[in-house]
Amino acid sequence: TLPGTTRDSIDTYMKWQDYRIRLVDTAGLRRRTRKMDDVEFYSTVRTWKSISRGDVVIVVLDGQDVLSHQDIRIISRAWDLGKGLIIGVNKIDLGLEKDRWIESITERYPPSRWIPIVFFSALTGQGVGRLLPEACRISELRRNPVKTSKVNKALREAVSRVQPPSPKGKAIRFFYATQIRKTPPLLLVFVSRPDLLPDNYRKYIENSLRDALSLKGVPLKIVYRKREH
Repeated sequence: TLPGTTRDSIDTYMKWQDYRIRLVDTAGLRRRTRKMDDVEFYSTVRTWKSISRGDVVIVVLDGQDVLSHQDIRIISRAWDLGKGLIIGVNKIDLGLEKDRWIESITERYPPSRWIPIVFFSALTGQGVGRLLPEACRISELRRNPVKTSKVNKALREAVSRVQPPSPKGKAIRFFYATQIRKTPPLLLVFVSRPDLLPDNYRKYIENSLRDALSLKGVPLKIVYRKREH
C-alpha cells in the first residue's frame, strides 16, 4: 500500500490458536500541518480512536527512514494510554543496522527499553511471524492479575538494594504493595512519606518492579499512599 492511501480503519477478525483476535489496520499518522485537508484530518481522528480502544498497539516504522518526532509522539501517546505496545521496524530485507535502531529509539524515548522491538519485512515475510505471538503474550500480561506476594517480594528486594533517601532527615519507609487495577496494571504502594519521595526513586521502584514482574511491553502505573505504621 502506498503511504497516505489508507483513510479508514479496517477491522479483520480471525482465530489463532485459542485466541479470537480483531486486527485493526489504521491510517498512517503523519505530522500535522496547517494544510491538512478534511479527509486526512478525520482519518487521523479515527486512527487515534482505534488506538484508544485497542489492547495492543503495533507501531510500524519504516526502517529506511530516520526516526522522527512524530514516531516518538505516537509511541509515547500509546504507552501513556496504557496500551500494550510493540515497535515494528519494517524493511529488514534492505539491510538494517538493528543495534543502531535500538540505540536511537532508546536514546530518544527511554521507556522503549521496556517495549519489544520486532524487525521484519512485509515484502518477504521475514520476522512477520513474531508479531502475533508477541501481541498475544502482551495482551495476557496486560489482563492477568499480578500476585501480591510476588509484588511485595520484588518491592522488598528493590528497597534492600537501594535504600530510599531521607530528605530533611526523615527516613521513608515502605510497607506494602497491592494491585488495584488491571489492564494495564496499577499498583498501590503504602509508604510513610510519599510527599518526600523523589521522582528518581519512584522511577527506580517502577523499573525494578517491571523487571521483576517481566512486564515487557506492558505499561505499569504506581500510586503511593501515606501510611504511618
